[in-house]
Amino acid sequence: MSSSSTSVVNYTYVGYDELDSYLKQRRNKSLLGFLTRYREVIVSSLTFSAISHWKDLDNTWSTRFLHEAKRIDRSNFARLEKKIKMERSRHEKDLESFWCDLVQECRIKQDISEHQAEKDRYLQIISNLEIQIQAESTDLSQLTKKWHLKKILLDNDDDYDERPYFFLDIPNFGEASGPSHNGQQQIPEDLGEADNNRYTDLGE
Repeated sequence: MSSSSTSVVNYTYVGYDELDSYLKQRRNKSLLGFLTRYREVIVSSLTFSAISHWKDLDNTWSTRFLHEAKRIDRSNFARLEKKIKMERSRHEKDLESFWCDLVQECRIKQDISEHQAEKDRYLQIISNLEIQIQAESTDLSQLTKKWHLKKILLDNDDDYDERPYFFLDIPNFGEASGPSHNGQQQIPEDLGEADNNRYTDLGE
């Protein structure tokens, strides 16, 4: 029962396939050698929330290493277990350096991921603001053109501002044309030639 439960656990962690392959193919097995060869896989197996003290990580992977080695080759396990124990004692500083650097790398990657997400959020805000500014600039330009056209008509006709409905004379901004005799909108080609006949009835 315990063997079945342990087997399920060992077949689910990231890096199991690499560990299994290493132990089956390498004649001269080494914990530090395995960790160094498959460092990127081990890095990918960690999450920021799961990062703990380097000794906890070292114990976890040494336990996995020995557990899988025992499953693959029980007859030589005692000798390998003794070798790994000596290796961990002899290379404690190297293992500490390995795990501390790995933990730091994971934290840096997490920071980069968070900062990238924040950058993307600000870029989206900037993009939305640019769209809003463009729309508002278009509205502003149309308003400016509307009143600039009225000013031109005033400058070219001294009596223009005294006529009734002066403010209804120019089409609303955004329209491409003004009123004409057939009901269509048409802006006079020569703004200096105001159509006085248009105001004959209104001026009486």
